[in-house]
Amino acid sequence: MEWIESLAKSLLASTILLLPMLIIVIPVAWVKKRNKHFKNPLTSNMRRLAGAELSMQLQRARDDLDTPMVYLLMVTPFLLAYYCLLVHWFDISDSITLRAGLVFTWIVSLVYYSLDFLRRGQVIRHLRLGYECELAVAQELDTLMLHGYRVFHDIPAGKFNIDHIVIGSTGVYAIETKGRSKPRRASSEKFDYELTYDGKRLQFPSWTETSPIQQAQRQAKWVSEWLSNATALRVAAKPVLVLPGWWVDRRCKKPGVAVLSGKNMDNFFINGKPIFTYEQVQRIAYQVDQKVRDLEPGVMLKPT
Repeated sequence: MEWIESLAKSLLASTILLLPMLIIVIPVAWVKKRNKHFKNPLTSNMRRLAGAELSMQLQRARDDLDTPMVYLLMVTPFLLAYYCLLVHWFDISDSITLRAGLVFTWIVSLVYYSLDFLRRGQVIRHLRLGYECELAVAQELDTLMLHGYRVFHDIPAGKFNIDHIVIGSTGVYAIETKGRSKPRRASSEKFDYELTYDGKRLQFPSWTETSPIQQAQRQAKWVSEWLSNATALRVAAKPVLVLPGWWVDRRCKKPGVAVLSGKNMDNFFINGKPIFTYEQVQRIAYQVDQKVRDLEPGVMLKPT
């Protein structure tokens, strides 16, 4: 039957067009198999760095971005070559139905993969902003080690991560970092980059948020329960929210969650009443240190 013959010819044409892709896949698979014969010299788990989880998510997102980009580059020449093979090689009639079907497929493919590319690009932008903000806050917090504080980053806590934990004589601090883009305006007034905190909500120039405050409170509660049980000490972790780059106008005297701008934070941690001895600080830090040493060698940057 003619339709069976046409279908067979279409499948053969598709196979011919996909053959170069299969040829590319073979050496890639060979390289991956070859890498399995090499062993990482590191034998113990590494401590998590700032933004470790976001870094891995960002790496995966960038790898996934290649998929729609490749399809966008290939869909037009593929359909043109497919049309030429059907009409000039396999003598299938050049009908309006065939052209309409290919044009429809072309339009749908371009729209679908363009939207997919934009969506993945937006995800990468948010991940990159969050990652850079975590690194910036971590660099500021690391200076506390000069004052005898212990600083840990990216602490796994079941289904979520705690960005930073600071431990010192003045207490334990569970710190959440949020990256929020600033408006790109010609005005240089600080009000464009100022947020108001009244103890319950964050009022940005054009929007309001409450969930970061609630998240910081939940995480501090989790840290308190975990470290109290693990150390047999009464640990009441203090929730801290850091928004790098924003000027914070605090309109509450004793907020439940401390909101900081990410700069010159040392005084907030140091100028407190000592509640822990040196031995207690080390005892608490030991538990956190064990928690963050869960990265196997090769996890952060996997070979091809």
